[in-house]
Amino acid sequence: KIAFSGSSEDRGLIPMHDLGALAEIRNINRIEKRGFKIFVGGGLGASPKSAQLLEDFTAEEELLKTVHAVLFVYNRDWDYGRQFKNMARIKFLIEKIGIEEFRKRVAVERENFKGISYPAIELFEEKGPAPFKGVALQGSNDADYIRWKSTNVRAQKQKGFNSVTIRLPLGDISSRGFRSLAQLVEKYGNGFVRTTVQQNIVATWIAEDLLYSFYAGLKEASLALPSAERLADITVCPGADTCQLGITSSRGLATAVGKIFMNGRAQEGDLSDIKIKISGCPNSCGQHHIADIGFYGGSKSISGHQVPTYTMLLGGFIGQEGHAYGQHFLRVPAKKVPGVVERLLDIYKERKRENEKFREFIKRIGLKALQKELEALTTLSENPEKEVLSDWGEEGEFHVVVGKGECAA
Repeated sequence: KIAFSGSSEDRGLIPMHDLGALAEIRNINRIEKRGFKIFVGGGLGASPKSAQLLEDFTAEEELLKTVHAVLFVYNRDWDYGRQFKNMARIKFLIEKIGIEEFRKRVAVERENFKGISYPAIELFEEKGPAPFKGVALQGSNDADYIRWKSTNVRAQKQKGFNSVTIRLPLGDISSRGFRSLAQLVEKYGNGFVRTTVQQNIVATWIAEDLLYSFYAGLKEASLALPSAERLADITVCPGADTCQLGITSSRGLATAVGKIFMNGRAQEGDLSDIKIKISGCPNSCGQHHIADIGFYGGSKSISGHQVPTYTMLLGGFIGQEGHAYGQHFLRVPAKKVPGVVERLLDIYKERKRENEKFREFIKRIGLKALQKELEALTTLSENPEKEVLSDWGEEGEFHVVVGKGECAA
């Protein structure tokens, strides 16, 4: 799994990938040189590892050769990756031989590849939009628009233009919605959109004076939800709905937790310092390890019944200030998760210091102290109530059904 990031904000989530390239421009002998910091050996799953620095600066003309060497070493030296699917990641080879030895082997192979010709990396220059022909709508007094703009719009480095995030609950969009969006970006943008690692879509090159017109079009297409990539915008994997390895209905839980941020808690959903991510099993396809509040699905046997549960993690993040994987916190019956989330948010709201981020609050208060306050909400009796025996969005009693999956570790 390979990730690229064009800035230090690292929106490609490099620490969680087998190979990551962080773009940089360096001044070498008074000449600007384009290149990358190269990281290797990251991954989530049941055994999360952070990527380690392979090389501090790799010139762009050396990038493909370096990637080739990394893959060659992995393929040649890690036979376990072919024998066992759950070991098929670079992180396990590095764990065995160490990062220094891995660097040496990659350097040797890159030298051996000197005679190979690699394609040149062409500079991609994105074009702005064509001149707008029409009448722009005015909506400076529209309260819904003002809120949406505050959470979903980011100024581009090109003055007067904006990037707009279209929030997609559960990462879903209909074919009709996509057609509407295509028409809008052709009319108001440069005709291109991007998908994000948070399961949303970004439209670029929206001129400041066309923002309200673009918003009005999104609203008509039911694509103008606020809180993009904020607390209410939950990342979630397919879970048991369609995944062979899924244990619980992660999409069902995400829908239930999302309802917290309607009505009275709507403004809390706009908080930018907390992210919730949910996976239906330990494999972390929902990125629960890098969430401020993360969950992964499991089950618990009690009195002859199987109860859908989630292991709750706190304190994960990836950002400019570094990264950390979340720590195990509580095991919560699926139907009790929204109540636990609400109470945790209440505690944060009541006791946070001025300008204190959620992860800073968690570190200051401590997991053990929070566990004492919340564990009463997670308990199950020996004769559990009927409600907790079913999963979110599912009818009848819960039973674990898994098959042969296609995930690696």
